[in-house]
Amino acid sequence: MNVEYQILALLFLHWVADFLLQSHQMASNKSSSIYWLTVHVATYSSVWFLAGIFLFPILTVITFTAITFACHWTTDYFTSKWTGRLWREQKIHNFFVVIGLDQFLHFTQLILTYTLLTS
Repeated sequence: MNVEYQILALLFLHWVADFLLQSHQMASNKSSSIYWLTVHVATYSSVWFLAGIFLFPILTVITFTAITFACHWTTDYFTSKWTGRLWREQKIHNFFVVIGLDQFLHFTQLILTYTLLTS
């Protein structure tokens, strides 16, 4: 599979894991609850693990999933608090700017981790 399709697959799986499978409860509470943040990131990381076991050696899958879990948790810890405050303050434009930054950070981590582990 060429690199463009690999990146598209990463972005699609990210969308499924980060948006489609994120419940209202996770989205609403991850900025104020470590529990809900962790549930969200565990759900997110499970998608990567399940997709990976069909494609890569298990050590690569475990490493990718662990790195992704740690990076996603850390990113969302900060960005969800930031967006929560912006939403409460009705700073809607800045809210979406931070959502965009959050997504950029996730995409960067996924692409760099995938490239490093599969090169």
